Amino acid sequence: MPMSYVIISTDTDGIPVLLGYKEWNEHILKRHPEMNNFLDEIKKAIENPDLCHSDPEDTRVKLHYREIHPEKRLHPKLAYLLVVIKYVNAPERQYQKTGFVSSAYFLKTPKSKGINNAKRD
Repeated sequence: MPMSYVIISTDTDGIPVLLGYKEWNEHILKRHPEMNNFLDEIKKAIENPDLCHSDPEDTRVKLHYREIHPEKRLHPKLAYLLVVIKYVNAPERQYQKTGFVSSAYFLKTPKSKGINNAKRD
């Protein structure tokens, strides 16, 4: 059975990034229900992050950060959206390198370890 996706996008390197319905409903919304109205912001963080770097604990994972406009913040101190993307050569995509969103949540400041790419348009 083919998988359905909430988001189909590409990152700044042109690599496809997907957020599956199952991951969205069974992981992200269960653990972080506050994310429900932020799908557009998740997509923006994938496509045009304010900051992006590799996870120092897993080089297959990139952390994409997007600063949230003060008027949209759920709490004044939670200024950033973090989207966690794991990149694999996916068999279901003919072993094409593909990113899969594994989590998304808000935090005060970006993690600073492992920075290899800062971007701001």
